[in-house]
Amino acid sequence: STVGQDLETGADRMTFRWAELSDGLDFAAIAMGMFGFAEILRNLETPETRDVLKNKIGRLLPSWQDL
Repeated sequence: STVGQDLETGADRMTFRWAELSDGLDFAAIAMGMFGFAEILRNLETPETRDVLKNKIGRLLPSWQDL
């Protein structure tokens, strides 16, 4: 409620003359960004090791006998 146009006076607040901020900030976009940033920091803190598949992959579709 502090970024965008004031509802009573129409004056811009904290937009830094950037037209995209005149409507304010979208809460959903901020929440998703904060969640994503926290996930990046969490993943950097605890690195994971992953096993690489070294065997050749066979058929992906089932055979007539399996069906």
